[in-house]
Amino acid sequence: MLAGRFYAFVLLAVLLVYTGCSGNDQLTPPNPQDNGRTPAQVIAEIELAEQPSGIDSALYEMLRAGLIDAIANRGASKIVAAPPTDDSSAAPLQYAMGNLNWRYYCTGDYNQNGLVEVADLTPLGQNYNVAGPFEPTSALSVVDGNSDGLIAVTDITPIGQNYGNQVSAYNVYGSDLEDDYPDNAADDNGGATLVDTVDFSTGIKNPGERIVFSYTPTAPFAYYWVRPTDGAADGTPSTLATAGTPTVEVTPQVVHEDLGMGASGNLLMVDGHPALLLTPHPDGGEGELQFQRALDDQGEDWGNPVTLATPFDGWMKPSMAIIGGNPAVTYQQDSDLYFVRADDAQGSSWGTPVVVDDSYAKNGEYNVLREINGSPAVCYICADPVDQILVYKQADDALGAAWSSAGTELYTMSGGARTNMLSFETVDGLPALAYTFEDLDISGTDYRGIGYLAANDADGSTWEAPVIVDTIPSAETGYLRKVSLVDLAGIPGVGYYMEVYTDETQSISWFCCAEDSLGTVWGEPDVIFGPGHSSAEAGDQLKYLTVFPIVIPEGTVIGVVPMIHNADGDNAGELWCAPVDPAGGLDWSEDSVLVANFLENKATSSLGINWLIDGKQAACASYSRTDALTTAGSLYVYMLLLSCGYDESYTITLTYMLRWNIQLQMIAAMLLAGG
Repeated sequence: MLAGRFYAFVLLAVLLVYTGCSGNDQLTPPNPQDNGRTPAQVIAEIELAEQPSGIDSALYEMLRAGLIDAIANRGASKIVAAPPTDDSSAAPLQYAMGNLNWRYYCTGDYNQNGLVEVADLTPLGQNYNVAGPFEPTSALSVVDGNSDGLIAVTDITPIGQNYGNQVSAYNVYGSDLEDDYPDNAADDNGGATLVDTVDFSTGIKNPGERIVFSYTPTAPFAYYWVRPTDGAADGTPSTLATAGTPTVEVTPQVVHEDLGMGASGNLLMVDGHPALLLTPHPDGGEGELQFQRALDDQGEDWGNPVTLATPFDGWMKPSMAIIGGNPAVTYQQDSDLYFVRADDAQGSSWGTPVVVDDSYAKNGEYNVLREINGSPAVCYICADPVDQILVYKQADDALGAAWSSAGTELYTMSGGARTNMLSFETVDGLPALAYTFEDLDISGTDYRGIGYLAANDADGSTWEAPVIVDTIPSAETGYLRKVSLVDLAGIPGVGYYMEVYTDETQSISWFCCAEDSLGTVWGEPDVIFGPGHSSAEAGDQLKYLTVFPIVIPEGTVIGVVPMIHNADGDNAGELWCAPVDPAGGLDWSEDSVLVANFLENKATSSLGINWLIDGKQAACASYSRTDALTTAGSLYVYMLLLSCGYDESYTITLTYMLRWNIQLQMIAAMLLAGG
């Protein structure tokens, strides 16, 4: 029964969600129409309808006349009330975290009251000549009844063709057999079970959006679908939803081959297209620093790389950010720290590099570039000659043309102590820095941990004293590989992990919340992945970890992306989410939810990874790898596209940047609501 149908599943498994926000319009189920009305009776009803306010009278009379013509040309002796049965009324259904979520689709019902009637001319007139494209979740996409991207006279026809159709409820069906799923409105539900009926009045109508429905099935089935009903018959089936967490095997897009061991890719959205900062050095030779941007918003085709610096040591980690609307880069070359900014928003041509700092023996061995209060600023590590110094410096101007002011030394590590990982962001509107620290003696007998620094003003002119977030027990011998600083609605939070090099299956990660906006006091850290945790299986090695916040009015949810190297030699990236109380931390072991898996079965070793965190969105990953088929590293870019299948003739692919942000906000709403 699935022949000829294709259903693309959303990667994060969440498209629609019941938000429970106050102020939403509550819906009233439609009043059933008498069956068997003649076209003449319907036309009389249309002629007697009062003109709504706010619509030009000439326009409304034109729309009214068009609807009368559509009814007259319908070719039916009687117009009978019924649920919608056309393919365009198939609702995209998603199963996520135990909930079924869908939006309202009933062709011609432009005011979304559950009934196709003359009143649907009102939103048509109010939005006449508005051009799309329209988001599928928007109310404007509802009024664009023929889905041509323009609200116009042609959208009268869907009202006339479906006049009298109504939805009073949705019937929810479940089955363990995929073949029970109906192909179309005329098909039955096979041996499926009618799980429940969701009344139309339970839908939530947020301003400017399609109505959204949510239902939590109590009867467990492998497959679910919903069908609109008028109380007597079923209409067009929704798309098929599969229970459980989706596992998506992503086919990587090769962007650059023969990068060489140790090469990395720094990923950023540049003028709407993904872009990479590459450090190729094939065969261990002299390397280059390159910028490469995709030719499209999905990263399917890529332009030629632009060389920013040569020779360049690929082991040095540069940083990329958007400065004044254009991409910009900081990097170390010949022990000095440089800044260079593109001449245009696409990064087609670049300016002349300028020196940020050359005052230490080594400047910017690790650096992070950000735009702070309208000007570029960078946090970086310097060595002079053996001590390590954390330095903050802001440009003299908004575009980074000059860096004459001396940098601010934030913290000096001496006596063999060192730091090698930084995370530089703004927290509560102020620059802030999280960093790793450890003794040069890797025996674990001394100390290692996470430190935090917060500025006192928006420019970072003065800073608070360093604060220790967490110290790692001396019994745990390993290397702190990653630290991620996030802003939890004005409260700093830090995620970090340690790779235990004696036994990588013992690698462990933590998350810790501060108790105030400046991070002067920190709570107890929570284990988010590690030995004995519910998400870790025997033999798993934790390779990388990224942490990011999803902040919505109802609260904050933490997203965690661990890259796991399992016992079979495969890498699996996962996205976990859990609600967090900035004042009270989180119970990760009980509250976390696995949202999606990203698999790469051929990878035998990951050389470098970073997950794009841009505007609190996780969009895609890039890493170079060496696999069993090649001997040289190649940079693979994962475009985590979200697709939603409607029917065989209408499949919409949603751009990942926008959709990820929406999906994660919806996940947050569900978790905070206890869904």
